[in-house]
Amino acid sequence: MMFVKQNTETLPVPEIFACYTYGPIDRDIGDYGSLFDTYIFMTFVEGQSLDKVWESYDENTKAHVTNQLKQYICELRNIDGNYIGSTDSGPIMDPIFETYHDKGPFNSEEAFNNAIVDAYQSKAPRCHIKSFLSGMLCQNKHQIKFIHGDLRLQNTIVNDGSVSGIVDWEFSGLYPEYWEFSKALHV
Repeated sequence: MMFVKQNTETLPVPEIFACYTYGPIDRDIGDYGSLFDTYIFMTFVEGQSLDKVWESYDENTKAHVTNQLKQYICELRNIDGNYIGSTDSGPIMDPIFETYHDKGPFNSEEAFNNAIVDAYQSKAPRCHIKSFLSGMLCQNKHQIKFIHGDLRLQNTIVNDGSVSGIVDWEFSGLYPEYWEFSKALHV
């Protein structure tokens, strides 16, 4: 979120005050995904998630919120990258890669696409998905852009008919420009 705040002009994200990681905790990693808990202290975003109020909005309010989101996505798309990974040049924090050995960062779209194919194949070794995905991902000529990675109604906070915050940035990073669209289809 700090990266977004530093690299955009109008995008509403909570301000971070502190981060704290506690652990290791004696618990089953399979149930929790980690032996550590991380806490983020940040400003409160006033409002409700868009999924709870969208149906109650009139057409003008829906158009206003849609235009705001379009502006914010355009702002994010203005942030270019020269690698594929998290903003600190670290690995990809996406569930697709959670059990795969190579999480990046990747120096090329081709390497990233090959890792996607291998990650899916490792989750379903008996499926013949490798040739299908390889064919879909073979272009390797997309620009690398910053994306949210989990942009959906539940992660958009609105107050009085306007976007007051976008939250849940843990899957954000620098990806090929098609990634946000493909993630939207996935969730």
